Amino acid sequence: MDIPPKPEIYYFETVEKLSLEAAGLVCRRAVEEVGRSGSFAMALAGGRSPRILYETLARPPFMEDMPWGRCHFFWSDERCVPAEDQESNFGMASQALLRKVSVPEANIHRMPAGAGSPEEAARRYESELRMFFSADPRKRFFPSGGEEFPRFDLILLGVGADGHTASLFPGSTLLEEETRWVAAAEAPASCRTRMRLTLTLPVLNSAACVLFLVAGEGKVPVLERLLGGREPAEKELPAAQVKPVRGELVWLVNLPHGRRV
Repeated sequence: MDIPPKPEIYYFETVEKLSLEAAGLVCRRAVEEVGRSGSFAMALAGGRSPRILYETLARPPFMEDMPWGRCHFFWSDERCVPAEDQESNFGMASQALLRKVSVPEANIHRMPAGAGSPEEAARRYESELRMFFSADPRKRFFPSGGEEFPRFDLILLGVGADGHTASLFPGSTLLEEETRWVAAAEAPASCRTRMRLTLTLPVLNSAACVLFLVAGEGKVPVLERLLGGREPAEKELPAAQVKPVRGELVWLVNLPHGRRV
């Protein structure tokens, strides 16, 4: 039986310092993995903290040090909106990073969130993932259940105040998914854009490394539940169910006034 490793948790005084550490981690892993296997596969996330990370990666020294031509970028989730919409994770990452560095167009694997129904878009993206990962046996993963899943070199995630991550929300039936790689998801009514695409938990938990970026006063209550060990959270909070089976789980956290949980 595989026992997930304990998370590594690091606190930073500012979002900028957090982003510098995250950029260094991404760059080191990209260089190491390209040297080992020839390519680096990373799933991007939306949100303010990831945006600052992307802007950091688009500046020296990371702009020069990242092996952009061998990096492949995917997304952990996406809202079903056009790329130019302010809620598009693809549009944000493109503006903050991908248009500023020399990534080949073929290496940018956008979730087709605006093409057809969300269910069909999810099937199309899963097919693209299967095609990409089948080409390199070193990036395929077989958990104890026997199903095959992609082994991303790094998956970037955030966490919402309700404990959701990617587009996996509390109470969603997708938290029980065991075979699909990508699924259509529906966010709560309080969200502006409800229809989403998301990687599933088995994919997140097959990664070589999952990196959470979390910042802000509003995240204190949920972080106390996720990291503080004060009350059971695994069954209620999707982020608590992210536990890479044979990978690393890293939390980079910035809270006001140097607070820790």
